[in-house]
Amino acid sequence: MNSNEESEAAHRTATWKCYVPAVLTICVGTGLSLAIFAQARTRESAQILDDFADATKGIVSTLERVLETDMLMLQSIQRFYAGSKEVERHEFKEFVGPLLPHIDGIQALEWIPRVLDGQRAEYEEAARRDGFKDFQITERMAQGKTIPAGPRGEYFPVYFVEPFRGNEAALGFDLASNPARLKALNQSRDSGQAVATARITLVQETGTQFGFLVYGPVYRGGMPVDTVQDRRKSLQGFVLAVFRFGDVVEAALAHLRPRGVDVELRDMSAPVGERLLYYHASDLRQGSWGGNTEPESRHPQGIRQAVALELGGRQWSILCTATPDFKAGRSTWYAEGALAGGLILTGLLGAYLLAGLSRAARMENQISERTRTLRQEALDRRRAEEEVSRFKMAVDGAADAVTMSTPDGVHFYQNASFCELFGYATAEELAETGGGATLYEDHEVAGEVFETTMGGNHWDGEVRM
Repeated sequence: MNSNEESEAAHRTATWKCYVPAVLTICVGTGLSLAIFAQARTRESAQILDDFADATKGIVSTLERVLETDMLMLQSIQRFYAGSKEVERHEFKEFVGPLLPHIDGIQALEWIPRVLDGQRAEYEEAARRDGFKDFQITERMAQGKTIPAGPRGEYFPVYFVEPFRGNEAALGFDLASNPARLKALNQSRDSGQAVATARITLVQETGTQFGFLVYGPVYRGGMPVDTVQDRRKSLQGFVLAVFRFGDVVEAALAHLRPRGVDVELRDMSAPVGERLLYYHASDLRQGSWGGNTEPESRHPQGIRQAVALELGGRQWSILCTATPDFKAGRSTWYAEGALAGGLILTGLLGAYLLAGLSRAARMENQISERTRTLRQEALDRRRAEEEVSRFKMAVDGAADAVTMSTPDGVHFYQNASFCELFGYATAEELAETGGGATLYEDHEVAGEVFETTMGGNHWDGEVRM
């Protein structure tokens, strides 16, 4: 490899090395920026999860509190019946009426007596004397038409109902005529506990919402209730709470107003296709649902949390889902800002280092090139001096007379043979007389000699000196 190739290789190496600190700075800065971005995003996501957990906790606790209050109200009416020998219609109204304004979600409170087949006419006549002249124990056909109840061993009609306005259609309806209502009724009677039905369509329902009933059994005082058989014989009737799911959920969430959170109430004790009880859309979205078919597109992709809830022997689930609005309302640009700031700072620092190192590399290359030039010049001078020295040694010892002159004819060197030829002891003595400039006898020939040799040619001939 020659010196030029070595110089080029050294230049490339120096140029490559100048980029290394800048590249490392950019890599480290980019990595730190991404790490800060990821950490900021993680913290933001954790904060959103905490906010959602708090929102869900508030929704669930509020809904539980409303239902717990309603169940306590049902128990108080049970105790009222247990402490009374007989409750008249006006007494039921006077007891229940003041309670209703303080109950959220209950559509009606009802008294459901156990009426044996032989007592049917007596009960119907008593209700007519109370002012309900068209009262009779009824049932509903599959088409929804109300007809007098067919003969059966016992009936469980709606006998008292408060408030009466809006619930007129329920008066006289025999709960034993409907399988879903009868199933929960029997469970409550046999267990002695409050029992809720699966979702049903209420007799008094004018919309599309589902409802449910909660039975509170009332047994005759002094009668044994230790066994299932005892409880069946001693049963006097039921205090019944009638609910619409929409009323319950909306009443619970009326003051909470969970922004960006959709709420679903599901009955996990029901078959898969009949579990959805009510769907409350966030107030940032449109509407709620309580119909007979699954609502479309109600499941946005988001954070979810399900909480189990037990009511009247049924397992419910409260499913809360964060809508995109929930996350958007709590998202910030801190992470993106940190990333952008870090990348910009990294780019500026990398550019500054690259520019500075490039200048330093160019200066280093220039210095190296200048140093190599000076070394080459010194080497050339040394070689020239050596050549001159060798030439001088050779010329000084030559037998031929040799002289050197400038282009204008001034002789500046003569060897010993030249000086001796013209009678001078030394070159210095010759120089004192004007050198060899006056030795040419024919100056025209002298001019020809100088002109020819200065043109790069050789002159060969004779001159007189």
